[in-house]
Order: sequence, then C-alpha cells, then structure tokens
Amino acid sequence: MAQNWRRYFNSIVPKGMALGAGEGGAGANVGREGVFVTPQSLTSFPAATAVASALWGGLRSFEDVAFFDSRWCGLLIAFVFGAAIYWIAVTDPERPTSKRDKGIQLFTAVVNTFMLYTAMLGVGTLTSG
Repeated sequence: MAQNWRRYFNSIVPKGMALGAGEGGAGANVGREGVFVTPQSLTSFPAATAVASALWGGLRSFEDVAFFDSRWCGLLIAFVFGAAIYWIAVTDPERPTSKRDKGIQLFTAVVNTFMLYTAMLGVGTLTSG
C-alpha cells in the first residue's frame, strides 16, 4: 500500500459559496489546496523556516567550505524548499488546476521562497549570538 505523502503538504479545504443540499451543501470538500502556494501561506510556514535554518546552520559548521557560510547557500536552500513544495502541490492528482492557477501559484511560491530566505536570515541573526 503506497503512502499518500502529499497529504503532509496539501490540505482539503471547502471551496466556493454554500451550495444547495443536493449539490454538496455548505462547506463540502470539493478540492485540495497546496499549503505553500496560497496567499494564506505568506504568513504560515514556521516549520519550513525552522528546518531550512537548521539545515543551513548544520552546513555552516563545515568550516572548510566557504560557500556554506555565504548567503547564496541560504538562498539556494530556500529555493530548493520552495521548488519542492510547489512541485508537490501542483502534481497532486486529486487537485487539478488550470494553467492560470499554476501561474498564480508559481508567483506566490516565489514570493514565499524569498520570505523563507529572509526568515532564515533572521533566525541566523538571532541565533548567532
């Protein structure tokens, strides 16, 4: 039995206005929404910030590799996280989307990626002593 790992990144949400009783009723779950590619996610990703910051902090401990201590490394980590979460969200077979929706989600994911990066910089500043 294959585990549905997308459930960790996508959540079922009610869409649209209340429908008649024969059409699903108010609050019927009719789709899935990616948690990193929605406007609501602009303020709700502390777990991604913590994991990405911990990863970057661990890589910084390798003093022989100057790249790990650079801000470019942090930006790369943020983009890897953002790209992975975006890909998981848009490839969910239970959540078909139009090209327009994917474009909006891509823009939002890029904004979130930069916000993740700046949050990582803030965490690094607070924890550097």
